[in-house]
Amino acid sequence: MDNFSIVNFKNYPLGIEKAINYYHSKWGSAENYAFFYDIIFHSSNDIMGLPKFFLLTEAEAIIGCIGLSPFDFISRADLTPWLVGLFIEKEHRGKNLGNYLMTHVEKETKNMGYENLYLTTDHIAYYEKYSWIRIEDGLDLFSGKQSRIYMKHLNRT
Repeated sequence: MDNFSIVNFKNYPLGIEKAINYYHSKWGSAENYAFFYDIIFHSSNDIMGLPKFFLLTEAEAIIGCIGLSPFDFISRADLTPWLVGLFIEKEHRGKNLGNYLMTHVEKETKNMGYENLYLTTDHIAYYEKYSWIRIEDGLDLFSGKQSRIYMKHLNRT
């Protein structure tokens, strides 16, 4: 992973607006740009702060993103924190970069003192490869449909 860097959105050399636009282009819609802008602009760069958003870059080119949030848009608000918004550009998939980003977020989560990390997804068989365990289903806020909830226990070492 020598050619790649993980950078907090707030430290992206080409500016937070470009980072926000990238994330929104992957996860947003015309109706929710202001929400994404606001939550990311006010995100944290502190060790203990949430939410946090990270870019995966090659030189300064953005090739992926991920977030760590106190919530996701699912009915199990009692679970926290959540891995959110994992995305790797198609031409860079198959290089273990998704796991590289997840590992970074797992370390951030452990450093904050959490023992578990959660995510919700419709993907089948991707996260299981990286020791995520499906624990139950929750209800998606927007669709009202069930969505898989996964947990990863973060070993304390």
